[in-house]
Amino acid sequence: MLVSLLFVQCKEAPKNIQTTKLKSELTQTTNANTSGLSLTADINGKAFKALNGSIQVAKKNASLHITGAAATGEGIYIQITNYKGIGTYKLGLKNIDASNPSPNMITYGLNSDYEDVEEAAYMSESGIVQITAVSGNTISGIFKASVKNVENSSKTLEITNGKFQVNNRQ
Repeated sequence: MLVSLLFVQCKEAPKNIQTTKLKSELTQTTNANTSGLSLTADINGKAFKALNGSIQVAKKNASLHITGAAATGEGIYIQITNYKGIGTYKLGLKNIDASNPSPNMITYGLNSDYEDVEEAAYMSESGIVQITAVSGNTISGIFKASVKNVENSSKTLEITNGKFQVNNRQ
């Protein structure tokens, strides 16, 4: 399952910033320092702060992907499949239609000490991502989501007070 591949515990952040062109459609920028990435949220009331992460903006199919990993190994992944810049994007499988065949989503993963990675993965059932500013190469926004465990739907978490600011250096 794709979700199981999204979160890997980072023992040490890379020392530099890498930019890679992939198939001339995708520019990926990995920011290894907090000056290039700020991603925070509350997970069931507990503070989450990413220490490193990445952003991908696929120009051809208009998608935005933001990841952030905390020192604890927890991670948040934000996917907007119909990215059009500033605006509000609804999350969850209920928001799939002909104009948006893939779901906008947030996934949350616990550290990789779990034997069954899927047991530690949560996917958004509902919520929003709001892009509040796009200035130069910087994208800022807020988010919130209700997420369910992919193995046990009775396990739920609330992600609130989510904020991000990432620099997409191209």
